[in-house]
Amino acid sequence: MQSTLLLVWLVCFCAADSPNYDNTHFCPIPEMAQQGATEEPESQHPWLVRVVHAPSNATDMAPLICTGAVLADRVYITAARCIFSAKADYTTVIYSGHQLSVKAFVFPAQPTNQMFDDVGFIVSWWKREIKSFHTITLALERRLDDNSFDFFDDLAVNDSTLLGFIASKDSPSTHTLYRLDNMHASNEVCHELYPSGGGGGGAYRVPCAHSCRAAEQRAGSAPCGRLLLGLGHVLVDRSARLLGLVTWSCANAPTARRRSHDMPLPLGLALPNTKASQLNYDCAIAIRNLKVDYDKLTRGTHKSACDNIYNAAISG
Repeated sequence: MQSTLLLVWLVCFCAADSPNYDNTHFCPIPEMAQQGATEEPESQHPWLVRVVHAPSNATDMAPLICTGAVLADRVYITAARCIFSAKADYTTVIYSGHQLSVKAFVFPAQPTNQMFDDVGFIVSWWKREIKSFHTITLALERRLDDNSFDFFDDLAVNDSTLLGFIASKDSPSTHTLYRLDNMHASNEVCHELYPSGGGGGGAYRVPCAHSCRAAEQRAGSAPCGRLLLGLGHVLVDRSARLLGLVTWSCANAPTARRRSHDMPLPLGLALPNTKASQLNYDCAIAIRNLKVDYDKLTRGTHKSACDNIYNAAISG
């Protein structure tokens, strides 16, 4: 069973063989950019959050590092890459205008079959002003085999929507929510549009999302020029259920797009329906429910809250 690493408080329990989510592959962390996306009122999607690498009492909410979504009270999902090298007590979750201090991060300790990255979870401290949280539901059923994405072949969602925050370059504390409709999500779109190292066909047969189908891109269809880049951007189906989160992107920097006639390439997705991600979510809930004051935290406090969850999975 996949082990889990907790980056909690100021203490980092980093294993020597932990993957570097900042550079797990030649595909870099997606830069924030949009082309053809539309601004969206944040109130339309109250379960969305912004993750900022600044303390919650800061007046300057920058830099924005990713988008995320609320899965349960004080528990948020995002791309593991977003929080891997962040410091928990120097990170803020902005939910519905509230700046929430972070209690813990939960993310995979070992490379996974999510292709370069996986989902991660954030647990925030309680805030009296928030009586309840708006949450998002998952669109995908928990799968039995974490080593295969075959189930995504049957999905081929053609009318999904990508949602994500982008920070203003002139005013980094200003974050605007954008949406990109009519997204195509499948295993094939990256496979067909990303060239393999050996030539003659793609190699990336994993869940991806793009503003059009591969055939439309090859035909130069105008909708294929749309893009919305940013780590942790949330892909939802027509019922606003969570399909996946953006975690990697190749050849979408401005210079790279110019080389490809300004045509963006697909975005890699991390899916939240693995057995491992369910264990990590259960761990996040256990940490949320752990009643220990901040000033009484010691090394391993939060990790110990999850020992029974992972031990049971291993023994089972």
